[in-house]
Amino acid sequence: LNGFKATEAPGIVGLGWKFNDLGKITRILNQIPDEYLVTNDYSHSGWFYNNDTSSWNVDQTPDFFNFSTSNGLNALFTYNKTFPGNVLTLEPYFLDSNQNFTIDNYFNNINYGVNNYDDVVFDVNEENGNTYSFVGGSINQTITRNGEYNDKYTKDFYVKKIKSNHSYDEVKINYITREYRNNHYFETGYKYSSNNYASMTYFDYAFVDENSLEVSEIITPMETIEFKYSYATYPPQSGYSSYSLPILDEIIVKNSSGDYITGYKFEYDSAYNNRPLLARIFKYSKVQNGYSAI
Repeated sequence: LNGFKATEAPGIVGLGWKFNDLGKITRILNQIPDEYLVTNDYSHSGWFYNNDTSSWNVDQTPDFFNFSTSNGLNALFTYNKTFPGNVLTLEPYFLDSNQNFTIDNYFNNINYGVNNYDDVVFDVNEENGNTYSFVGGSINQTITRNGEYNDKYTKDFYVKKIKSNHSYDEVKINYITREYRNNHYFETGYKYSSNNYASMTYFDYAFVDENSLEVSEIITPMETIEFKYSYATYPPQSGYSSYSLPILDEIIVKNSSGDYITGYKFEYDSAYNNRPLLARIFKYSKVQNGYSAI
């Protein structure tokens, strides 16, 4: 198990493996989320609302957004802002991309109080005519041991719909929530004895959310792909908060009439601390009454 971290939680295909996102926009956070607004307190609001850089403001730097899809599209963008007539106007600014994209944004649909996985926040329009619609994912925060929340709570954004602008075809993606709060340890200083000599280094920790959305269903005009999960308890040790984490058990493909086409079964061995480790993948027969290893 060389290379696994002691606090590393298993992903949906077990420890050390990753299931690629179909499409995701990852925020590179600088200070406060840009769109975060504190009513009547712009000095503690996000970068979008800081229109006077000569005065003190918590957030002086814009966030960056990294867009990628499983078929190889990618871009890095941020926003230029202006205040014509004292009204905030935003314009996407691409720092890097492998195609020509345009972006429509709906930041008012970001809600940090609840998780709503239907409200579109970004429409990314590809030059060949496809539009990728992204919704906000689970809230992530850092919390100190004494329960204090910091301002660095944010969300990643997951593709909810892919639509062809040349036809009426579209692909819809549904998700489940994976919630996990990790303990990240960090050095904080020295403990001093009564004679003021440093006697030992001590450590403290913060809780860091590692929440995400995981695919549960992909619906196309021709077929539906179902992702079925079992759940593993992590960490299994007593004295720690335990989380029930989804582990991918099966992928089932059905046609538009709901008839079975094919499927895959995932099997796991138990790694260190009972964390599941992917061991075998089987392919079901056409009638789903048996399977063979692949």
